[in-house]
Amino acid sequence: MAPIRILNPPSLQDPTPSHYSHIAITAPDTRFIHLAGQIGADKSGNTPSDLTSQARQALSNVKTCLAEAGATVRNIVNITIYIVDYDAATCPIWDTYKVFLTDEQGTYCPPGTLVPVPALASPEFKIEVQCVAAVQESAPLISRPTHAALTDVDVVVVGAGLSGLRAATNVQSAGLSCVVLEAKDRVGGKTQSVKMNTGNGMVDVGAAWINDKTQTRMYALYKKFGCEPLVQRMKGAELFRDGKIEATRIPYPGFPPVRSSLLCSWRLNVC
Repeated sequence: MAPIRILNPPSLQDPTPSHYSHIAITAPDTRFIHLAGQIGADKSGNTPSDLTSQARQALSNVKTCLAEAGATVRNIVNITIYIVDYDAATCPIWDTYKVFLTDEQGTYCPPGTLVPVPALASPEFKIEVQCVAAVQESAPLISRPTHAALTDVDVVVVGAGLSGLRAATNVQSAGLSCVVLEAKDRVGGKTQSVKMNTGNGMVDVGAAWINDKTQTRMYALYKKFGCEPLVQRMKGAELFRDGKIEATRIPYPGFPPVRSSLLCSWRLNVC
């Protein structure tokens, strides 16, 4: 049973075109997650000047908080949005809000309220998002570093790469306790980004990118856990080359016909 059931009485106006619903009912075996109001500031406290960018950051912060508690947007029971000097005719955030609510299952419409306000806690803040979510009760997942002796868990997962983390999540979802053992001081396995020796750039030394066309399962996990993307340009064509034959350009996404002996030597560029 899903932890939340959405209802819209037929005698009331259909609210889903505005991305909300009238009623959310939680299952008996759920616990509530209460989020503080999230503003449009990033980890370093940087706050964009425009409402749309602040909304995108605030909603990303909400997803981060939900993920920390083992939840997604589909666990939201109620959401309240406070906007400074709201104007229904010109407010630009609703496309961003729909993207926030949309995953591989479609657009989730939890009960919600918009509250126009004259000001928030600081003059630069234009939006604040607060919500309550609910998740099913399950045995705790031990996810914090610890040096204590662990003898009372159902499952031990060795390795905190993507497969290990996914396995631990499945174990927790099945109602079992779990501990993940990792020799390194980080999780992610081969998925790793490091800072450049000079400048402010980052370099992918493991996995480089995912997309929703050829990596649908990875993309579904990215959406489910509310990961923050760094968007790569995807319009145009793919250029395949192996250094021995002429480059082959095809529309994205796709693969050119090649001999099996060449498959391991292809290099891919999106241009």
